[in-house]
Amino acid sequence: MWIELSDGAKTQWVLDENCLNDQGVACSFGWELTPSQAPEWLKAPERSILREMMNWGSCLESRSMCSTIPMILEFYRECVQAGGLKITATAQVKVPSGMAPPRRGPGVNAESNEYWLSIDAFEYAGTVFWTIQHGARASPSPRPHRPSKLLIVGVTGDRVSLLDEDSGEKYSALPSALKDSRPKPANTSFVPQQILWGSLPDWLQFRATEESIGELRGYHNTKIEEMWWANRCSRFASDPQQVFVSALEWLDERGFDRTGERTPDRSYFVSILQGGASLNLKARSEVGDSASLTVLDTLGHMSINMNYHPPNGTPPPPTIPTQESSNGRTLG
Repeated sequence: MWIELSDGAKTQWVLDENCLNDQGVACSFGWELTPSQAPEWLKAPERSILREMMNWGSCLESRSMCSTIPMILEFYRECVQAGGLKITATAQVKVPSGMAPPRRGPGVNAESNEYWLSIDAFEYAGTVFWTIQHGARASPSPRPHRPSKLLIVGVTGDRVSLLDEDSGEKYSALPSALKDSRPKPANTSFVPQQILWGSLPDWLQFRATEESIGELRGYHNTKIEEMWWANRCSRFASDPQQVFVSALEWLDERGFDRTGERTPDRSYFVSILQGGASLNLKARSEVGDSASLTVLDTLGHMSINMNYHPPNGTPPPPTIPTQESSNGRTLG
């Protein structure tokens, strides 16, 4: 975020990340979320493997182990009861963004006045995968002040002293960080281009036909020759569980380890979201590439979405030539 600076006669600009507070710490004028701390009563089965964790405001973790769904859910029922949470009979729980969707698969929802928790589970070939989402019901943090202008009040040592006249907060910045005009954002957009999905590695074909089309996509501020990813979306009308299991079987047939213990460099795991309406797998191979596949049943239709991320420095696959129509649109 660019902040306007003024000394009364001249206007300059500085990025908020280049402003330091009185303690010399880089300031951010955006939202600051505190990672959720798991309560003492929330344990994990002793032999379970943590496959992924995201913790920013509330916590999401995916685990797996050789077991059965009833045994896993009973373990967590005992945990939440020890924590004083009430298991909700409606299979719904109020989360910060609203009510969680009705459950479509096995799991547990529990809540109290202080804490909420939701668990979704999926069993395949003797392995149980489950996703836990939990967090404190803390009162909303006040919206931080976002100054649109700072006053240049002088120079102290090798830094420019800045003042937010509305809040009285003091900041500083290096003179080299100040710009005489607000820089225009760089044009780093990349128009997705069509590719044959079959031009990507065999292990992520998931029984796609040779003519299946995907999209080559780029990253901001990065040349497509240096870093890229690929995406493929499609709709289907069959049973979503069967479609998802078929993808897991595809990886099994190619030597991917579902447990994450035998060959972690060539493995996959499952996460379950939205009460079982979103089935997700994440896989990686020993060469450093990775892929994700999501079977989703929340949009009024069933869809499958695949993303592929190659090792850095991998040349992009050839694109399919396109034709430009008279109105400038790209036609596949």
